[in-house]
Amino acid sequence: MPVLLALDSKVKLFNGGILTLESFLNESDIRRDILVEILIPKKVCKTSFQCVRKSKTDYSIINLAICKFDNSITIAVGSRPGKAILARKTMDIFNHSENIENEIINAMKYIGNEIPLDSNMRGSKSYRELLLAALLRKGIQEVLN
Repeated sequence: MPVLLALDSKVKLFNGGILTLESFLNESDIRRDILVEILIPKKVCKTSFQCVRKSKTDYSIINLAICKFDNSITIAVGSRPGKAILARKTMDIFNHSENIENEIINAMKYIGNEIPLDSNMRGSKSYRELLLAALLRKGIQEVLN
């Protein structure tokens, strides 16, 4: 889900029409509708998907997807636990910066406070915060190179 969210995908519903994936995920009511298709925009971009699992076949402890298109960076976080969400304030740090590489440390400190994380049987909240900062650094460096 974070990858589709970072790529600015849309969903087409039988009765509901076309919605952005973000607005579809943010709906509080359960929709009684049929998902017809997922629309992924065709654009040339650099992407990075990072995840941490205890074993290869286990569910993720945390997921992070980053998409760099032109000079715009999109960051989505999933398996936090909860629905995937965009890290809007962290994206603003990178998108309004002259030198993205200088902002990595600042963004690593900020993203843990911005994204609501929680504990479950896979990992604690503090463990996910540490993983998220490390994955952010690794993912940003991957899309910049």
